[in-house]
Amino acid sequence: MFKFKQFEISDQSSAMKIGTDGVLLGAWAFERYSPSHIVDVGSGSGLISLMLAQRFPSAKISAIEIDQFAYLESRKNIDLSPWANRIDTFNCDFKNFISHIPVDAIVSNPPFFDEPFTAPDSQRAMARHQATLSPVALIEFATWHLSDQGILSMIVPAKHEDELIYLATVNRLDCNAVIYVKSNQYQPPFRVLIEFTKGHSSTFKRQTLIIKDKDKNHYTTAYQDLTKDFYLDSTFA
Repeated sequence: MFKFKQFEISDQSSAMKIGTDGVLLGAWAFERYSPSHIVDVGSGSGLISLMLAQRFPSAKISAIEIDQFAYLESRKNIDLSPWANRIDTFNCDFKNFISHIPVDAIVSNPPFFDEPFTAPDSQRAMARHQATLSPVALIEFATWHLSDQGILSMIVPAKHEDELIYLATVNRLDCNAVIYVKSNQYQPPFRVLIEFTKGHSSTFKRQTLIIKDKDKNHYTTAYQDLTKDFYLDSTFA
């Protein structure tokens, strides 16, 4: 059981475990907006949905998870949280999801990995394999479901940045923010936080976030500031 400041979460049944990627995306997504209906695609144990529910007190959240074990666990995590009445869970393929209210924000920590579908743990393999949640399908989903000026936020391996921007452009989504995530100042980016808008983007932000300091022993002030509303220990030492 992982304990955060305002909620607790279990990931025992979920293929993809709680990690830095999910925390980063949950703390960063839609930082310049105030969405009213958020769709979390591939919600896993419910971490990102819960983080967004904490950050946006009036938002309605739809959490979509295809794996039944992860879905059931997320439902338990959400029911035990302060925001159970604002988060609906759906055990289905996201391509079959239908919203009866406008969607102004979509968030996803997608399994953009290139290795063959041969991991020993078949559940984890399905969660990681992009055949279940391909970049093309996710971009198309956003194009169809986002309202005018709607936002799509993701975290992906850094090597997929150009591919993703190209796919989004073809589908008339503008890139308006890219955050390069580095484990420390000496390493190249290993992840990219990236955001697209369905409407025309008049501003574009490109920044770098370094997780640990030059001695690789402590978290940077920037990382602490981003995640301070969630971690129990503000220094993370």
